[in-house]
Amino acid sequence: MLPGVESWMQIGFLAMVVVTLQVFFKAHGTPMKARIVLYLWLFVQTIVSATGFYTNETAMPPRVVFLMAPMFLFVFSAISKRTRSFMVTEVNPVYSTALHSVRILVELVLFQLAIAEWVPELMTFEGRNFDILIGLSAPIMAYLVWKNKVGPKALRLWNAIGLAFVTFIFVNATLSAPLPVQQFAFDQPNRAVLYFPFILLPGLLVPLVMYTHIAGITVSGRQ
Repeated sequence: MLPGVESWMQIGFLAMVVVTLQVFFKAHGTPMKARIVLYLWLFVQTIVSATGFYTNETAMPPRVVFLMAPMFLFVFSAISKRTRSFMVTEVNPVYSTALHSVRILVELVLFQLAIAEWVPELMTFEGRNFDILIGLSAPIMAYLVWKNKVGPKALRLWNAIGLAFVTFIFVNATLSAPLPVQQFAFDQPNRAVLYFPFILLPGLLVPLVMYTHIAGITVSGRQ
């Protein structure tokens, strides 16, 4: 686990990932075979990251490639109906919208990590991270969808804005990590995401959020 960070926060973060995964399954009617794949991915990344595999900052190619490449494929699979069908049988707009409430907790975790100097300030709501706006609006939007006060077009627009926000901070987080592509935060780089359990932020949590947004945009109407 990450040195210098309270164990309760790290355990709480791991629990948050697991709960978010359950909400993701509920939101998409995910078949059991797809659930098993994601559970295996969570288990494998837990074991691999716990060994310190991703903390080697000089390895070439950068070891996070082995984490991010499969996750990019996962996220982009939400675009096509054919590939999306492996993960999605239906989209429950209430659960898929409520899922983004997790971003409130993620923002609080990132803020604490910035105080502990494990991530740069630009990754927090005091910097360039606007994700907390989507997190705060998610429960309100989910309630309005539940009450049929928000139509499919408005929901797709909200998802598009949320996808833009999470993509923006993901790019900034990548460019502030101690990798060959680093452009920002050389005095306090984004190192937390190289350690367990925070490796699961780019390794699972962010892809789940992105996938949910894309599915919400590409799946027309309410299922």
